[in-house]
Amino acid sequence: MNHVNSYGIIRGLQFASFVVQYFGLVLDLLVLGLQRASDMAGLPQMPNDSLTFQEVVVETAHPIRRFCRYI
Repeated sequence: MNHVNSYGIIRGLQFASFVVQYFGLVLDLLVLGLQRASDMAGLPQMPNDSLTFQEVVVETAHPIRRFCRYI
């Protein structure tokens, strides 16, 4: 009977990585807050480069200046 659920395990493992990434995103937003996350990402029309902000005032307005999730 172990051959019956072999495809279900594979589908479950593929879905598990999505769930981990989704909860990682939720955790990132909880740690940073929506305003700081959007400040770090930039506008959709003009996204920020890595570790840069559009203005110094925006960069120094919050104690979290750099954020990286390492799994």
